Order: sequence, then C-alpha cells, then structure tokens
Amino acid sequence: MKKKIITIAAIVVVCVILAVLYLWYNGNYAGKKKLQLTPLPTMEYEWQKVASDNGIVGDYLWQRTREYLVKECGENDMIPSYYIIPGRLTTQPGQSSEVYLLEDQAALLKMYVRSNERIAASGLKKSVEKNIDISAQDNMSKVAWLSACLYYYDAYGTKADYTDIQKQVEGLFDSNGQLVPEKLNAASYQEGAFTAMEDTSGVDADSVTGSLTDPIGETSGDMYTFEGVRVSSIDLRLVKDLEASGLLPEGSYERNLALVKNAIVSNTIHLYAYAYTGTDEVSYIYAHYVPASVDVNESVYTMLNLARVGELPEDCYTWIKSNVMNSGRLKDTYYLIAGNTDGNEAVKAYPAIMEMAFLREDKDLYGKICVLEGQQVATYNNSPALSMIYREENGRYVLYARENLAISLMVY
Repeated sequence: MKKKIITIAAIVVVCVILAVLYLWYNGNYAGKKKLQLTPLPTMEYEWQKVASDNGIVGDYLWQRTREYLVKECGENDMIPSYYIIPGRLTTQPGQSSEVYLLEDQAALLKMYVRSNERIAASGLKKSVEKNIDISAQDNMSKVAWLSACLYYYDAYGTKADYTDIQKQVEGLFDSNGQLVPEKLNAASYQEGAFTAMEDTSGVDADSVTGSLTDPIGETSGDMYTFEGVRVSSIDLRLVKDLEASGLLPEGSYERNLALVKNAIVSNTIHLYAYAYTGTDEVSYIYAHYVPASVDVNESVYTMLNLARVGELPEDCYTWIKSNVMNSGRLKDTYYLIAGNTDGNEAVKAYPAIMEMAFLREDKDLYGKICVLEGQQVATYNNSPALSMIYREENGRYVLYARENLAISLMVY
C-alpha cells in the first residue's frame, strides 16, 4: 500500500511539473512570431587569416574583451565606453570611463548571440533595461539597441521580448516608417552664413559666401540646435528587416533608402550629409562639428548602411579606398572650400571600412585596414590588454569598447 502511495505521489509531482512547464512554455514561446532577419555576415578562414596575420585573432580578441573590459572593468554585466589601463607609474592606476553607452551594450549583446552565450546575453539585456533609460537615448543608440534585440529575440527571445520590440519601434519611427526627429547640433560660422545647403548639386567655393572666404581653421564657429534626423542613424538593413517582418509599413525601406541616397553632397564630392530636416520638403545639413566641412566618420557610417543592403555607389567606395590606400591613413574632416581632407585620423571609421571592404570582397582595402588596426593590438605578454586593440592618448593606453567589439563581430 505504501509503495502504491509513493508511486501515485511521484506521478502527481511529475504531472504538476509537466503542467508548470507547459504553462511556462505556452506563456513565453507558443505562437512566437517569426522575424525575417538578414543574417549577420560571417567570415571564412581566408579572411580571418588576413586579420590574424596582422595580430587580430578573433577568439583572443573576444575573450579578452569579455574577460577584461566586461568582467574586470565593467559593472552590472555591462561594458564601459573605454578603459585606461594602468600606467607604469604608481600614480597612474587604471581608470574606467564609468559611462555605459547603449550602443556599446548593443554590440556586446550581438556578440553574445554570435558566440551563442545565452545566459550572458539574457543577463546583459536585463541589466541594460534596469540601469539605462533607453527612452532618453539618441536615435543612433536606440537603433543599435533595437537591432541587437531583434537578433536576441530570433535566437532566444520570448513573446514578452517581441512586445518590447514593438514598443521600441513605435517610439523610434513615425507612421511612414521614418525615424522621429530629435534635437541635434551642428556647426555654423558666428558671422553668418553657412548652416546648410538645400541644393546638393552645386557645392563649390563660388556658391558659398560670407565667412567661408576666410582661411580654414582661422574662423571660429558656433554650434546651433535643430530638429532633424542624423543620416548615419538610418540603419537600412534594420528598416528592411522590420518591414519584411511586418513591424513597419510597406514602403518604409524605399522611403528611407531615398533619404539616404539623396544625402550625397554632390556629383563630385562623394560624401554624405550629417542630417536632414523636414518631411515634405527635406533639407540637408552638411556640417557637423566644423563649419563648411563634411564629417568623414559620419559619412563612412552612412556608407556602411548603404553597403549592407548593396546600395553603396561605386564612386563613394572608390573615394574611401583611394584615400586610405594612397595616403595610408584617413582624416576625419573634408573641407568644402579647400577640397581636401584634414584633421585627426578617422580611426572611428576603420571598423566600418573594414566591413565594407569585406562585403565587397576587396582584400586590398580589407588588408590595409587590418594593417592599421593590427598596429594597435597589444602584444606584450604581461599587458592586461593583450590581444586587444588600444589607442595611445596623452601618454596612456586606452581600450575603446566600440572598436574592440566591432572588430570582434567581424572576425570571430
């Protein structure tokens, strides 16, 4: 009799467990909507070898980024925007930025999905939602996070994650599937005249007057605020996937594609505007931080968005390639009057150029960027940054989350 009672009790417990599991599964996964996502590109061995020949080894780079920047230098499972490694002097301890950018967390989440680390991905997503006010971020950050959430949902997500994605889309896009304008800043000359040019076909020295006649770098500029959309924040691959998945209205992709294509500066200047304003009548803002110039980093981000959907014009790609290959470096500012690039090295653009070269199967440009990035890989065995990409600033070595994660996503 006792044995019979135990058997019945065991059966009841099993039935209860199964019922709970059924309810849990039904509540979280049954009827889960499918998304149509563009697969993230993966590199074959021959491309990875080009990177590894220059010291960029995907496995090592990702392992050190995760173990050092996330676990040792970060907080709440998140990665800081940068970390200054300890210097040789005792008065130079390691220093975290203590800033946790949503864009960086988005790249980290994508990296967890790529490396199939479900527990880490889930923990990061919960931590971001708890510690970062996503609604208060700029569009570029929101777009990056939404994109990462789509890939997370496709791999591990629940119905609750889908609902969250719907809310993010509603907050980011208007009824036409275009990004909602936000407050942006751009440079203009104090004395007047240059803010934006509505006619993108005639950008030349003769068409610009006022303080633009002063030598480059000798006229001070002010930043002004306007409501607009940053062109580089229009992730065309994301928009295309959202429309295909029924999360944006039909025609969203074509409308956004036209906005980006029309942001080209001119037929002879193969760079892109910083932002646009207006809906019915669109006006483009070309200058960003420096008056009468084009931000090369911003243009490269826009070019990558076009390249990811196979829409990057040949002239634009050729301009980037010739600048990198001929000068060995890329500068971050194109001056409209002088007609050349100058300023600081556009290191922020290198991961994007590396991806563009890979997408176009261009091993020459890809290899050149690998050389430039490989020169910044830490090789000293006792360095905490071993195998990671660093930048030297003011005599200190700085690890940027964005750069290390962007390269990891490509070569891992």
